[in-house]
Amino acid sequence: KSGTKAELTIVRNGKTTKVSLMLSQRQAADTAGLNDSAQQTWQAIGLKLEVVRSEELEKQHGSQVLEHYRGGLRVTGVRDKGPAASHGIRNGDVLVGLHEWETVNLDNVRWVLDHPKLRKFNPVKFYVLRGRETLFGHLPIESATR
Repeated sequence: KSGTKAELTIVRNGKTTKVSLMLSQRQAADTAGLNDSAQQTWQAIGLKLEVVRSEELEKQHGSQVLEHYRGGLRVTGVRDKGPAASHGIRNGDVLVGLHEWETVNLDNVRWVLDHPKLRKFNPVKFYVLRGRETLFGHLPIESATR
């Protein structure tokens, strides 16, 4: 059971070593292989994201976009019934901001999710590019309730 402490005895090359382990819940298949920032984003917001450079933003969303954004994160996965899905974020959107901060890499998202005052500004205002429009809304962050 998750949270249970287990004692493990390892015998290797005639030497015995005892190790204490804390059991945890198995990761869901949809988060397997994701790094910590990506996993945190999937669990808290329900998004899989990949970096989009400013040159690619210009090519796909027009040159005027560079007046406002240095890059963003393309949505490559949206968790069914997760916060992002229920607030209209779709595959192909480009996340360019959370609250008052830009999102040009996953560390930017993690910084917001780990912010000590997240509870005060949750739900978080989000900004996405869809086509040639910047859309926004308010996204409840699930990790703030932990």
